[in-house]
Amino acid sequence: MKNPFIIFGYDSPEYFCDRKDETERLINACTNGRNVVLTSIRRLGKSVLAKHVQSILKGRKNIVPIYLDIMPTTDFSAFTQLFAKAVFEQSAGITIKSFALIKSLLTRITPVLTVDTTTNQPSIEIKIRNNEEATSTIDDVFRYIKSQKKQLHICIDEFQQISGYPEKNVEAILRANIQNIKNATFIFSGSKKHLLMSMFSDSGRPFYQSSEFFELQKINDESYAEFMIALFHKCNQGLSVLNANEILRKTRTHTYYVQYLCNRLFEQRLKTIKSTDINLTFNKILSDNESVYHSYRNLLTNNQWLLLRAIACEEVVNEPMGSEFMKKYNLHSASSVRNALFSLLEKELIYQENNSYLVSDVFFSEWLKNL
Repeated sequence: MKNPFIIFGYDSPEYFCDRKDETERLINACTNGRNVVLTSIRRLGKSVLAKHVQSILKGRKNIVPIYLDIMPTTDFSAFTQLFAKAVFEQSAGITIKSFALIKSLLTRITPVLTVDTTTNQPSIEIKIRNNEEATSTIDDVFRYIKSQKKQLHICIDEFQQISGYPEKNVEAILRANIQNIKNATFIFSGSKKHLLMSMFSDSGRPFYQSSEFFELQKINDESYAEFMIALFHKCNQGLSVLNANEILRKTRTHTYYVQYLCNRLFEQRLKTIKSTDINLTFNKILSDNESVYHSYRNLLTNNQWLLLRAIACEEVVNEPMGSEFMKKYNLHSASSVRNALFSLLEKELIYQENNSYLVSDVFFSEWLKNL
């Protein structure tokens, strides 16, 4: 029997929890010609939401969804290769006829027709050697988009990556092309809110006020509890409302950790899931990851480690440089805490929520608390 608690990626609406209002908002933006900046803390489900929206749009007659994750890219050439491949392959599929058209459109490079070894489907290989070829190819790809008779909906995940490219004109190049096409809308998705805010809110940058901003929040507890109970029940496993809420409490209703804990509970094929089962499974997850958590210690300075443990012990910290908090956890000075706080935020080991600080990994946070 398939485990219904999906941890990575998107499967189908059946295994997707709620997000009805969020889905409707993104679909409305797409169908009315508005671009959206979609952001959230890590592992809250923004990528899955984008894919869910695109799965709905895929069923509509005149809309073609395109998705790409640019996290692996480190420069404009790598971005262009990934962007071009996604647009060409997902807009119409690769056939001999479409490949001939693509080849004729690309002015500075020569694509190669290959076969994907995983799917055995035709694929296109694009190699870009320098910034000039990247700039020219981006122009060619947008010209191709403009020529399409259907509306394209393009989600670029982890879009903040482009702000770290060595080339300084990438935002300007992309913005100039995007504003000149009428048959494509975009979701610019990412987990580094401060970088995305800067890109789209700074009046001196190309993407200034070009998109509406949408910060994804946690799923409503009641909706998530109903979702969990229904999926367990469908597979002949009982879960009470009380214990569903216990799962949400232990995982802070943070999507990835809810799904992971439920996934591990489901695999045990328990007839009825009790509170003791939840606690044992939760502690087993901490134990399984102990070697990984220990390795974090070697990646951090002493001040960073002490602050990270202190935040985990408190669960939520409002004033990390307050004298009471610093004294309680033997933190040396406000300046050292400030520097450690900045470093932990940059490493995404902690995050800010409503002006409070929390450890990003729920399981790691609990392990730190138990040290």
